[in-house]
Amino acid sequence: MTNLSVSLVTQPLEQLVDIAQRYRGMDLELAVAYISPNGVHSLSPLMAAARRTRITVGVAPVNRVETFRKLQELGAEVFIYITEPGYTFHPKVYYGCTSNALAWALVGSSNLTNNGLGLNVELNLLIEGRRFCEPFTKLEAILEGYRRQAYFLTEELYKKLKAAEQHLGSQVRERDYIEYLSKKGLSVAARPQLIIPEPLQHQALNELEHYMRETRMVYAYQMLLCLVILTHTDERGSFSQHEVAACFRRFYQLRDQEGLPRERQHGMRRAAIDDPELEEGTLIDIIRIDPFPRLERRGLLEISPEGDYYIVNPALVQALTPEARARLRELAIQRLAQHFGEDRATIERLVRKAIG
Repeated sequence: MTNLSVSLVTQPLEQLVDIAQRYRGMDLELAVAYISPNGVHSLSPLMAAARRTRITVGVAPVNRVETFRKLQELGAEVFIYITEPGYTFHPKVYYGCTSNALAWALVGSSNLTNNGLGLNVELNLLIEGRRFCEPFTKLEAILEGYRRQAYFLTEELYKKLKAAEQHLGSQVRERDYIEYLSKKGLSVAARPQLIIPEPLQHQALNELEHYMRETRMVYAYQMLLCLVILTHTDERGSFSQHEVAACFRRFYQLRDQEGLPRERQHGMRRAAIDDPELEEGTLIDIIRIDPFPRLERRGLLEISPEGDYYIVNPALVQALTPEARARLRELAIQRLAQHFGEDRATIERLVRKAIG
């Protein structure tokens, strides 16, 4: 988890009130199993600080429909998740992100009740960092999946849930409650899917494009790594460090063969890549020192735990359509041509042979 801060939280309400001050104007998303009127009231400062609030909550006898209505009155979009009989919608997630790509998540044991937010013995993790870093991308995909499987709380659904409460009371088992709703035409949700929201995909793509346009190029490494990402990222969002090193080596060998300088000279400083006998391990280290950290800081790229693969942010993988890849490839070619002071056709030929 790069560029993240992680802390333990035992008094979540105090922490959420502090977050309301630090992340004003955020998009707020919650997914909780159980809610209460007092819990919703306690959380109202956080919701007031948000630009938009969405909450997915499980259907259960203890989750009274008047509490759903209270959430709506506070401006929240409410989604009702109905599980199969015998299962419970049980996450406890509080998540927010801002327009400047910062994010936080409180994940743990606390439901949206007074007890869960401050009276019980609870334990949560607070994670803060850039939005494009894991676990935020996957968390957003999970939350999107929850909402897609849930019912948006309309007036018609409100009346059905209210009728169920009046008919069954609050002491009925959850299984019986869900079976009753099923008989009234409310189908249970399929198991949640990972669905990365389109706005997050667009932001990840914009982050990469901004980097490619604005990053200062001392050597060609930055654009070469971007070209490898665009060309060799597999369906899982990964590519091997050995593959990157091989692409870099081929590119500079082709420049040797055509009598072109390996790199631009910067005074008396000599680029490490100027050594034609550079071993693969040294070349891998060069790439890991720079340019990899530039993309890592933006949450677009990380290294696998084993250290053998680079992993592209899942939101970026989803956003890299053939059209987007072609557009960004052209941008990289243009920047390399400017870097070397050579014509576009020369760079295109070298890149095609070296990287694909």
